[in-house]
Amino acid sequence: MKKALLSCCLIAMLCLFLSSCKKGNNDSDYYFKIKLNGNWVTYTEAYCELGPDLGDPSLIDFVVNGGNDNELMSVSVQSETGSIVPGSFNTSSVSPPYYMLIDYWKISPNDIQVFGQTGPGTGNDPFYTLNITSITATEIRGNFTGNFLYDFSGDESVTITEGEFVAQRID
Repeated sequence: MKKALLSCCLIAMLCLFLSSCKKGNNDSDYYFKIKLNGNWVTYTEAYCELGPDLGDPSLIDFVVNGGNDNELMSVSVQSETGSIVPGSFNTSSVSPPYYMLIDYWKISPNDIQVFGQTGPGTGNDPFYTLNITSITATEIRGNFTGNFLYDFSGDESVTITEGEFVAQRID
């Protein structure tokens, strides 16, 4: 299930990057804000997808992405119950009925650094709660709280304590 959700995240991120090349999209009401290392960062590119998993249509995927050319924030939920509705989800659930994944990507010309929930196993694991507050045919709104994410390839971490989004549906 985690592999399918990761594939869905990568597809959604590709859509975000391809759409960020379009001009004239800055007057949108869509955004994704995060509190990164104590400072608020607002991305004016915010997209989400909600629908059947591409690899297993019995699963439902929700992915919201926000970012720019230098960074990307992604929050994903995969449900085995056949639906995702407004409500609360958290990263401590690793079994049915849902699985939640959160990632932050720092992008430079020579490197992509990915921060996520997998760390060195110190016992102090990242924890996040997502609240989806509204789902319509054109957008999804929500917010989240948490603590930090680990660098997948090293010992570095970033502190992301809260965020909110109003994201355009692209599904």
